[in-house]
Amino acid sequence: MRSAKTILLPAHRAVQALRAALNTERFWLGVYLLVVAIATGVCVAKECNNFLIFRAAYSHLLAGRDLYVAYPAEHVDLFKYSPTFALLFAPFAWLPFAWALLAWNLINVLTLYYAIRVAVPEPNRLEAIQLAGLGMITTVDGTQSNGIVAALIVLAFVALERDRLAGAALAIVVGALIKIFPLAAAAFVLPRRDRWRFAAIVAAFGVALVALPLAVTSPSTVAAQYLSWYRLGSVDALDRGASVMRMLHVVAGYQGPNWPIQVAGAALLILPVILLPARWSEPEFRRAFLASVLVFSVIFNHKAEQPSFIIAMVGMAVWHATSPRSAVRNVVTGCTFVATVPILMTVIEPGLIAQSVDGPLLIASACCTVAWFTMQGELLDLFPERGAEDEAEFAAMSDEPAV
Repeated sequence: MRSAKTILLPAHRAVQALRAALNTERFWLGVYLLVVAIATGVCVAKECNNFLIFRAAYSHLLAGRDLYVAYPAEHVDLFKYSPTFALLFAPFAWLPFAWALLAWNLINVLTLYYAIRVAVPEPNRLEAIQLAGLGMITTVDGTQSNGIVAALIVLAFVALERDRLAGAALAIVVGALIKIFPLAAAAFVLPRRDRWRFAAIVAAFGVALVALPLAVTSPSTVAAQYLSWYRLGSVDALDRGASVMRMLHVVAGYQGPNWPIQVAGAALLILPVILLPARWSEPEFRRAFLASVLVFSVIFNHKAEQPSFIIAMVGMAVWHATSPRSAVRNVVTGCTFVATVPILMTVIEPGLIAQSVDGPLLIASACCTVAWFTMQGELLDLFPERGAEDEAEFAAMSDEPAV
């Protein structure tokens, strides 16, 4: 008979090996790629509607057809991105459906993985990748563009950290031509002396990319497309999504328009860099502000839905991984990530937790909102400073000397 030691030793070694693997970037890159594989497989099997919309938009643009009306014979719902996005989607419209979808998902996920790697310092990088990976599992939709949107916001931040104004401007403009909220990344330039030069570069890229569809269609058609896009956006602006505006409507009966709440949120977002400009010299402060911009881009988005929350989860990951530890931050982060699990379970099996994803989404949004106000409170120095022991612990973790 084999001894207990002989039986348990291989199991112990396997557990140790798994634990070691979990603490490597290579393992988590595999997790990101597994998300791509699963999302692609599911969407190829049922020909996910969003990807059909994106592919059809390119052919509609070439034919001079209105991008923003219904085409029920081709897909359900409407195309809601810019004419420039429709043109840039050309490679994915040319490839066979399965290969195009795989390429699109790879770009969404790997661009985000790369953005986190270059934005987060090496001592904290693995934790940020792990947390964002967990958020991706529970919130990502294999055919949406939210991974790229999150990556573009992060890459704009990284480019400005390296004084590459053109790169940051391009990232912001491309993001805004996908979804309007990446414009919030322009807040990164507010404390900089070269902000007006940056604004000029953004304007130049904006004009060039907005005019890009002129390469395949007439000026009058392009103008009509943008007018139709504006009209559709005006209707969508009445939605509330899983946002702060929706929670105010549900909890307090708010019946007013979204924009006053969004303007108030934007004012609160930039308040720390206006009131405390000297703190912009601190890398920790800048990364915390990046996290705040990412979460803001979801909770004040009137079209926030299940796939949108990967953007907020990236913000939570950056915030938790790069900021000094505290009990409040641990609790807020833990609750926020746990709150995304019912979203996934409801999407997989409606009725298991809730009949629709609406309720779980509002809970996740509430947790993200609490997290965002916590971030803003920290950025505004409203909370007591860390003790000397906490400072020393964080300095050792980040390889930076305590001050």
